[in-house]
Amino acid sequence: MSSKMLSNSDFFTGAFSPEYGDATSGVFDMKLKSGNNEKREYTAAFSTLGLDITAEGPIKEGGRASYIANYRYSALDILDKIGVVNFGGVPRYQDVSFKIQLPASNKHNFALFGLGGMSGIDTEEEDDNVITGKFRGRYKVGVVGLSHTYQINNAMYLKNSLAATGASNAYSYAIPDNANQFFAIEDGEIEKSNLIATSTFNYKLSAKHKIESGLILTQLNYNIRADEWNFEDSLMVSEVLESGTSSTFQAFTSWK
Repeated sequence: MSSKMLSNSDFFTGAFSPEYGDATSGVFDMKLKSGNNEKREYTAAFSTLGLDITAEGPIKEGGRASYIANYRYSALDILDKIGVVNFGGVPRYQDVSFKIQLPASNKHNFALFGLGGMSGIDTEEEDDNVITGKFRGRYKVGVVGLSHTYQINNAMYLKNSLAATGASNAYSYAIPDNANQFFAIEDGEIEKSNLIATSTFNYKLSAKHKIESGLILTQLNYNIRADEWNFEDSLMVSEVLESGTSSTFQAFTSWK
């Protein structure tokens, strides 16, 4: 994610708040900043990391609603396509992220947010300048969500969110035959998706005391496929073909 999209974010290495569910190692809570609701701004940059373009501004002149969006593209992929660089394993990626802030009133605020990206890499194995194998990897990830914050009073607020996430990891490995034609001996894909609903109530008793209670509902889905070449029968055999779904329910209350 581009740093131009981030607001103040939190990184926890221990004693996690229960609002993050069943985290067991570390938590990086990345918060998207809101766009400028007074004037439109545009930035563009090109570096060794890639092409980075950001746009933000008010949705309607004089209104409080705003948007911010960012797009990035791999610099090495661009240089490879125009012939500036030429080496195996060039990382290719692009991603987009956005946030639309929609204040409905002084007490109600809606936010639509999302990010999506895809990347890939192709590498070759060589032995005495002879290509003995080719690996191909493709990766995709996406998140889209809607949140609503209700400011009950100066001490209490309620926040509800609904989000959908998905990720895909596909790979293949090929070797040459006697005619030096490559054929895949491994091919597979792992897909995961989640539907997440959260509701959190915050109550600030005083400058020293804060109570937080909430619910987290998650539906988990997965699909796994893995095929391998059977050299004895000269055909691709399915080793793994599984799919499933499950749900989790979490409730918490914390006093800080």
